[in-house]
Amino acid sequence: MKKIFSFLIAISCLTSVAAQTKEQETAAVRKLGIAQYAVSHLYVDSVDLTKITEGAIKGMLSTLDPHSTYTNAAETKAMNEPLEGNFDGIGVQFNMLDDTLLVIQTVDKGPSQKAGILAGDRIVRVNDTVIAGVKMPQTEIMKRLRGKKGTTVHLGIRRTGVAEEIQFDVVRDKIPVHTLDAAYIIAPKVGYVRFGSFGQTTHDEVRNAILGLKEKGAESLIVDVRENGGGFLEAAIEVANEFLAKGDMIVYTQGRAVPKVEYKARGGGIFTEGKTVVLVDADYLDRVAFDLIVNFERMLERRVPPADLARWLDCAVLDGGLRPGPNEVQALFLHGREREAFENFVPARYADELDGKAFRDNLGEFTLHSFAVEDIVSTADFYVQSLETLLAAPAVKRLVLVPDMDAYGAQVRHALAASQGKETTLLAMSPQPGGGFAQEILGYSLMNALGIRSDELR
Repeated sequence: MKKIFSFLIAISCLTSVAAQTKEQETAAVRKLGIAQYAVSHLYVDSVDLTKITEGAIKGMLSTLDPHSTYTNAAETKAMNEPLEGNFDGIGVQFNMLDDTLLVIQTVDKGPSQKAGILAGDRIVRVNDTVIAGVKMPQTEIMKRLRGKKGTTVHLGIRRTGVAEEIQFDVVRDKIPVHTLDAAYIIAPKVGYVRFGSFGQTTHDEVRNAILGLKEKGAESLIVDVRENGGGFLEAAIEVANEFLAKGDMIVYTQGRAVPKVEYKARGGGIFTEGKTVVLVDADYLDRVAFDLIVNFERMLERRVPPADLARWLDCAVLDGGLRPGPNEVQALFLHGREREAFENFVPARYADELDGKAFRDNLGEFTLHSFAVEDIVSTADFYVQSLETLLAAPAVKRLVLVPDMDAYGAQVRHALAASQGKETTLLAMSPQPGGGFAQEILGYSLMNALGIRSDELR
């Protein structure tokens, strides 16, 4: 009977909270209604209720996060037009120069080109309205230039070398919108694509561009999304699918009152293959593993066995962004000539147990190689030279690096700053300055390989 009574009390409490919340919502709505009534009926002048309502909505959203905004129908249409594949207009790309609209270029075979408008022309008049030198907002100028397909707009143009204002009648038409800014071979076997937004046509544009680059011999790809303003979520998901294996998580959405929705790669992407190389300063890695073993044995009051090298490699490439699939991974271990084996990993012996050996798991096939550093070159120079060679290799898509950043970190950062086209992840024990590469904490992958569980650290 106690259980039933407790349950009833819980239900009663929940009902009370729900009722309280409902009362607060009702009071808030009533307060807003009273304010609107007072302004519309008691204010000294006539008011625009639509304008007041929209101002109230914007005010409410301003109290939330900076990404929550309100746009009316006209603003939403103008915002979406550049993403929807086409719009009705005259077909010019322009900049505002000294309060004058300067035509940068005309759309090929578009209305303005057909009418005879040229790059470098300055549009000073639209129909009977002067738009130059009057500080007219760009949104207003665009509103006057755009219009329904088939309608005519009269333009007054100033052209260099022509004394008089030139008159043009331009018949508006559908103007295609392309989001792909560039696609070309930037270096031997390296392609480059750049797009400034995720619009309705972006996926098709990017896919066709990549296929064209692959036909030209591209084995690696630079995808430049700097200053990309975003756009349609569906378009971004479709583009991401081209680079991910089936089942890889792309993004998920979840709200307070909205269930979690996951978007995963379908597979069949056109640029999912490529070699992954793990370049390891083996002596440094061994020292870090030793330090962790000593510290955790003291902390956990138990023996910590040597790290499982295969398990560590799995964790390292996962930190580097690799996901399950038929991947090719090369692990290169650089070590001092006097050292014949790891002291804190199993398997350990470079020549007998590691060099030329391989294993396969759900992340793909791993091939292991060990290289002794000769006396004529330092470990730093050998590592950096190996790094530069891998950065220049077209077949290498992804790099996971484990250098001794305390000893030669500046050289590594310099090499990475000069590189392009590689997905590079640096594993270090502390955050490193510099850009152009991802960073992960080396200790986390080592703790996993050492068999240290999270529940032991509570």
